Amino acid sequence: MRVWQGCCVGEASPLNQFLSAFGLVQPRGCYSVHHGRVCQDLLPGDLIVVIPAGRANTLTPSVAQTVAPGASVPVTVHNNGCTGHTTVVKKQNGLGGTLAGAQLINSTSTNGQLVVHYDAFKMAEWETRRTTTPDNTIYAFVDATLTYTAPNPCGPGPDVYEFTTDGQTRTVTFTCSSTPTTTTTPGPSVAGFSPSTVTAGAGTVEIAGSNLGGSGATVTLNGVTLPVIGSSINTVTVSVPNEASSGPMRLTANGITVEVGFLNVQETAVRLDFPFGIYPAGTDIALRRLTGGNIAGLDFGCNSTHYHSSGFVVIDSGRPEQQGPGLDPNSSGCGFGRLVLIMKNQAPLRSAKSGLRR
Repeated sequence: MRVWQGCCVGEASPLNQFLSAFGLVQPRGCYSVHHGRVCQDLLPGDLIVVIPAGRANTLTPSVAQTVAPGASVPVTVHNNGCTGHTTVVKKQNGLGGTLAGAQLINSTSTNGQLVVHYDAFKMAEWETRRTTTPDNTIYAFVDATLTYTAPNPCGPGPDVYEFTTDGQTRTVTFTCSSTPTTTTTPGPSVAGFSPSTVTAGAGTVEIAGSNLGGSGATVTLNGVTLPVIGSSINTVTVSVPNEASSGPMRLTANGITVEVGFLNVQETAVRLDFPFGIYPAGTDIALRRLTGGNIAGLDFGCNSTHYHSSGFVVIDSGRPEQQGPGLDPNSSGCGFGRLVLIMKNQAPLRSAKSGLRR
């Protein structure tokens, strides 16, 4: 019957028998042709592919399986057909998954892969010595277990495989349980900052909120980048350098910039007790604008930190608006005046009419 079904033509052909009788060819028996099985063991077209979602067989030649991104599922190929080979061709590669297994080999002749349902090494050894009859429970494997693995993330899909033997084809389609998604990191959200007033060169500010970017956050004040001295996803601490001035703070994290709030920046100034050049008594002159003097603490002549000089003092030295030089007007008292804190860049600039500048 197997001969009639086209399964055992090679070993039963008259030409093969005639040539073998005269020693002209090596006779090929069932075990060689069917890779460890005899004709009576075979069932032409006996091909079933089993996956967790079901099985593809003669009545239902197609089956589908949904796989989670990065997950693997078993694929059992049952083949008790004539050759002991199942051809595997990937017809669609939409997901980009892979099929693997010890009994799956590449095949140039089929433009795909082959599942070999036998132990190739043992069969090769038996073909060499042919001293015993192969044990088909050792040499042949009707069921071959493979593994399909989906990528993470998955492609748009699907992956479609065709399994074929003896003219019978079974189709298995794999789809992904989720489509690829683009992960968007949420932008920063500022709840507040403290303190609201700092001294340039001597103050720090802590900004609180969420998604602040950690070490990747940057903070600017009036366009000046403030050094970040501590950061986490919920807090960012910056120092305020001497060159900083009052203005709006902005924080950038994850490519998104948000307003933090207006920061008041103080600086030390000398409140003049006496007129100096164009500046009347009571004018606050930022300490950074003065050269030639020194800061003095509380002493017998002054009950507050003040600005003294043993030589000449100049305001805005080397600039067109330079005033002085001038001598200490009260060397036994508070000198040029007491030190106070003023808002940096918040006082009016020099005007053409008054000539005043703070």
